[in-house]
Amino acid sequence: MTKDFLCSKFEASFSINSSASGYCQHPKTESWKEGTDCCLWDGVTCEMKTGVVTGLNLAYSLLYGTLHSNSTLFSLCHLGKLDLSDNDFKSSHISPQFGQFSNLTHLRLNFSRFSGQVPLEISLLSKLVSLDLSANYYLSLEPISFDKI
Repeated sequence: MTKDFLCSKFEASFSINSSASGYCQHPKTESWKEGTDCCLWDGVTCEMKTGVVTGLNLAYSLLYGTLHSNSTLFSLCHLGKLDLSDNDFKSSHISPQFGQFSNLTHLRLNFSRFSGQVPLEISLLSKLVSLDLSANYYLSLEPISFDKI
């Protein structure tokens, strides 16, 4: 699968909540057009030589829906920075699949309406230097498993 295909499938898996547009005048996904290089899309960062997607910043993008474990997001295996803050994931659980991003240094999931147990897999992200899970609904941590972070 190409990176463009993966990016467009990820974007298509969510609705854009236009009623929330008072706090976001321009959702980043408006520039995401099928058939164009996703490295040129708002919020997408790529490694210059290879074109591999290394960063995804979809903060304030009006994403609305459940983030499923089989989302194409988790096929973007070279991500170093991921920001999904200030969206509405409808109280879905944070997927253990986030733990497969072995290059992840920054993960922002704050203000995104996640709930439930934070998966142990996130504590295994050895390169992680910044994790923001603030202002979500009833997130719980297993303190012993997050000692390493």
